[in-house]
Amino acid sequence: MGILDRFSRVFGTPWFNRRKVPRVSIGDRIDVAFWTAPRYRFEYGELEDLSAGGARFLSYIKLSKGTRFELNIHLPAAYPMGRSLRCNARIVYCCKGMGQKRYRIGCEFEGLETPDTAEIEKFLSWVKLRKQTGPDGTAQ
Repeated sequence: MGILDRFSRVFGTPWFNRRKVPRVSIGDRIDVAFWTAPRYRFEYGELEDLSAGGARFLSYIKLSKGTRFELNIHLPAAYPMGRSLRCNARIVYCCKGMGQKRYRIGCEFEGLETPDTAEIEKFLSWVKLRKQTGPDGTAQ
């Protein structure tokens, strides 16, 4: 039995799955842009997964845990209601694996408005359906 298995048995939940809302893995490249005060540095990252509660993305910029920033998620053009979502978020973790060029950043949304939460849920339903049927609409 591995140490992670022991840890999860002791605490009753896997250490890697402590989310309030489960995230959906995004298969396509989706750009995210973010700004951090006071410099308002603009940079594009790549969205890895998303939920109504937060997101994980890749970036060349290291952001400290607890940093609050503005995040803009550009939904893909293939999404029928394609648009951007802008929200405030807080960094939960930022790490870079050995040999990796980019940081993997996990963030939690703060003060997300109900219409934006509903839009994220619609988008995630679309992503799940697309994974089941394939991009061309045929069953996989």
